[in-house]
Amino acid sequence: MTQVLAAVLSEMQVERYVVARELRDRSPAMRDQIVAALPTIPADEISHESFKALTRQARAIVRTGECTPYANVALVAGVVF
Repeated sequence: MTQVLAAVLSEMQVERYVVARELRDRSPAMRDQIVAALPTIPADEISHESFKALTRQARAIVRTGECTPYANVALVAGVVF
């Protein structure tokens, strides 16, 4: 997942990102990797149920095959001028 995230970040201007609150307790190493990939980007933590609801508004979804619990991140895109 982190390799795919790095590739996406090389092509995308990210304003903020969203992760499930459960990531902190269930997969702290993955959370640390996500934070390290987005060190200056503001983050929101919401419940997993709210995260799933948020994905209904997604413009694109990339499935990586990652099986770490709660290892999902929603990227909120900006516009580069």
